[in-house]
Amino acid sequence: MKLPLDIERLYAEGVPFAIFRFPGESTIRVSGNDIFDFTINEWNTPWCERIAVDKTTPGTPAVQPWQTSTLHDVYLATTQWLIGQLKSRGGKCVRMRAICASGMQVDINAVVSQLFDLFPDAFCHCYYTPRTGMWIGATPEVLAEFADGTVRTMSLAGTRRHTPEAHSWDAKNVEEQAYVTDFIMSALRGAGLFPHAGATETLRYGAIEHICTRIEARMDGLEGASDILDALNPTPAVAGMPQQTAISEIEEVEDAPRRCYAGYLACSDGTTLRAYVNLRCAQLSDRGWCIYAGGGITSSSDPAAEWRETEAKSAPLLKILKENSLPI
Repeated sequence: MKLPLDIERLYAEGVPFAIFRFPGESTIRVSGNDIFDFTINEWNTPWCERIAVDKTTPGTPAVQPWQTSTLHDVYLATTQWLIGQLKSRGGKCVRMRAICASGMQVDINAVVSQLFDLFPDAFCHCYYTPRTGMWIGATPEVLAEFADGTVRTMSLAGTRRHTPEAHSWDAKNVEEQAYVTDFIMSALRGAGLFPHAGATETLRYGAIEHICTRIEARMDGLEGASDILDALNPTPAVAGMPQQTAISEIEEVEDAPRRCYAGYLACSDGTTLRAYVNLRCAQLSDRGWCIYAGGGITSSSDPAAEWRETEAKSAPLLKILKENSLPI
């Protein structure tokens, strides 16, 4: 796929940029050259702290990718501790791991082009600001879309490998996804809306699939959109339940900062606003990367199975990065 910008050159020159493509569309949009503004919310930050790419000052040193991968034994041990906590308190917590590489010569343009090609039905993006560094991703998850007098969102959780045969989801994944649905419905009701949840479906993402429930409510214009985004962010799909307890446990067990992972990206043309959770993503430089992958932990989780889930989620992006990198 031909990119509208020479990303590698802009990154080398320290010039902030964002390119993105909406799910199911072919047009790659450029922030600043397009009617859509592009803003970034880092992990667990409110709307008022968003970063507008077009208003970012170029030239300052960029934040570099995290360089220490989560060790397998450490992940298993801390996840087992987390399961013990959940057996006592109930609920859910999302555990993230980092997959890092350094000392590599990365063909950035090729990486981004292949990512956009591989996931036509995801929200694909690549952006750079000095504060965030450069990020790439192809996320399947809508945080909220505001258009045509309606706010639309989705409850997306549970993970398994895709198979041709249709079969029922196990109790652990059903429970995990139900936490997200209940949270979103409650948040929208708290904002004075009357949400409607559609039928539960299976949503495929490459070689894996998730449980998805689409939710919508009537809402005129964009007034109050920022309050709804703050009420939804972060959802149990990326944090857990109860929210603040899960966030405290995340700070306890995770060995890398989330930065932009599990935050959200918002695009607005003044009359519509689309916000996507920043998943299936990596922070990237011309010398290495850090991929972020997580999974929902409940009292019935198995640490080894959760590790395998993060392997499956990170595999497509890791493959692209390895194919377009050489040791220095």
